[in-house]
This record gives sequence, structure tokens and C-alpha cells, in this order.
Amino acid sequence: MYQEATAINHPPSQTEAPAKTARRLKITSAELEALLWVRDELASGRIKHEPTDRKQLCKLALGAPSAFNMSFFRCGTAACVGGWMKHKLGDDVVFSAPFMNLFYPLSWPTGSLEDIQPKHAVRAIDSFLKNGYPKWHLVSD
Repeated sequence: MYQEATAINHPPSQTEAPAKTARRLKITSAELEALLWVRDELASGRIKHEPTDRKQLCKLALGAPSAFNMSFFRCGTAACVGGWMKHKLGDDVVFSAPFMNLFYPLSWPTGSLEDIQPKHAVRAIDSFLKNGYPKWHLVSD
């Protein structure tokens, strides 16, 4: 773990400018580490998008999670960005307030959260790390 984790000293991130520290993002260092881990897993393809078969996603969540789908943030699965971070940090974690816009992409332009692919989540995470806001409305194709 980094002493004072930042997104800029995490090589796989494609942020364009010096990223904010956990303190400046108003999140914990552990949350930043988990977010960087999720970002890398999505970017590498180790976490792949799964269709909206709720039963299948919930079934996957009972074992080791392997799916990504932003439309299932209330299911309790590890399918969304927040669910994957929770998987990494443990069930008892309560996330800091700045994550609200990252976990609930209300500004996603198509309206269907099913359309969010891992590449879009990576772009939103990068924006969050750079600006403190995910800018979901700018990361779609």
C-alpha cells in the first residue's frame, strides 16, 4: 500500500494531469487503493461486462465475482464499480460521500445503465481521479 496513495503514481492509469490524493478527493487511502484496483481489473479485461440477467448476476455474486454491470447496484452483487470496491475492501465498508456520482451514474447519456461497458467505467474512474467527478456524460462513445 502507498503511504499517501495518488492516482498519478499508479502506472496503468491514463490520467492526463496530476491526479488528486485521497485527501483531496475526500476519500480514504484504502478507498483509493480499491478504486485503482477496480480500474486496473476493468482496463485489463479481467472483469468483463455481463448482460442484465439478474438471476445469473446474483448467482455469480454468491461465489467469486467475475462480472461487471452498472445496472445492478442495488442487488448486493459485486457487479458495479461500488460492488467491486466492496468486494476488495470487505462487506463492512461504508463509502465516502464523493463516490455517489461514480456509483450512481445518473448523467449517463443513454439512460440505460446496461450500456455502460468496462471502457466507459475506466474513463469515468480516470475523470474522478483527475477532477473528483466522474463525468459519465462525457465518457460514452
